[in-house]
Amino acid sequence: MAPSDPPSPHRPREASFENGVSITIGDREYVLRNERALIGRAPHCRIVIRDPLVSREHALLRVSPMEVQIEDLGSANGVFVNNVRISGLCPLRDGDHILLGTRELRISPAQADAEMGEDTPQPSSRPPSSDEGARRTTERADPLVLLGRLAAHKLSQGLPDQAEQVLESQLMRLLEASRSGSPLGGGVCTSASKHALLLAAALGSARWVDYAVELHLRACRPMEEQILSLLQDALGNVTGIDLPLCAKYVQILREHAALFPEDGERAVAKFAALGLVP
Repeated sequence: MAPSDPPSPHRPREASFENGVSITIGDREYVLRNERALIGRAPHCRIVIRDPLVSREHALLRVSPMEVQIEDLGSANGVFVNNVRISGLCPLRDGDHILLGTRELRISPAQADAEMGEDTPQPSSRPPSSDEGARRTTERADPLVLLGRLAAHKLSQGLPDQAEQVLESQLMRLLEASRSGSPLGGGVCTSASKHALLLAAALGSARWVDYAVELHLRACRPMEEQILSLLQDALGNVTGIDLPLCAKYVQILREHAALFPEDGERAVAKFAALGLVP
């Protein structure tokens, strides 16, 4: 398999890995020398990353004295090097940043006297509160929360294309599940639509407005006030909305008005005010 093009035009200078490579993840450091190392959630991986967005065998590091390469092993959420998703083998350089799920790995040459293996991180001196524990459990269970946080960070940096790369796969999986008849909870529908409409406003993309409308149509749910507000904001920067899709959504709301009279009426009125229905 041929190596992919370098992910970033602004790559650090070449560095020797004759003493191995240091992989830093938060406060953990792994030193690898002349080996192939699996990265993933599975316990047998050389580098175990406990993140719900990381596959059991997510990526493979190939380390030799001459070079270090990383390969995506068909993971669902991809491998990003310097914010660019790779395909095939990708050579790594000193200072490169790798993103797997929500975890960032930093690459640097190992020191000659570095011990192989993993450094033990220092435990926190303060145990998490019950609220913090509940929040972390929820985040681990909901990939959209984790990806949404990362995407919001990219948007705050003025990098909407990268925010879209982060969210696209997860958002489309939810839509495909809905298209196949799987029920979609109201919280998931709202959260996914919120992220989609933020992308629509930042990118000027009608695709993500249509996404939010179709998701609510298939879930047979009226949009909440927050989503209607985001929809209005997005329309200020978007053209080419699928108006027949909007009309179909409004028709569904009217047909099921007895299920949600106030919320449905509010959504229908908002669509009419925004010129999305005849």
